[in-house]
Amino acid sequence: MTALQDIAYLDVLGRPLIFYLGIATYALLILTVVLQMLRLRVRALRKIPRGLHHSLGLFTLAIATVHGLFSLSIYF
Repeated sequence: MTALQDIAYLDVLGRPLIFYLGIATYALLILTVVLQMLRLRVRALRKIPRGLHHSLGLFTLAIATVHGLFSLSIYF
């Protein structure tokens, strides 16, 4: 196994790390979408900075990239 595979399949609470990264990616994606939808539709939440949506999107992209690299590591 390569070092990347060792990290991807590191046992965390009985599951591999890649499992938790997948859940985190999906949760961040949902949070990013819901935040923007609420910001546009709920008057009280319009004070949430627009940059927060963009920051969450970039963070989601970073976590998804790491998750994807870990997933591809089993083939290389």
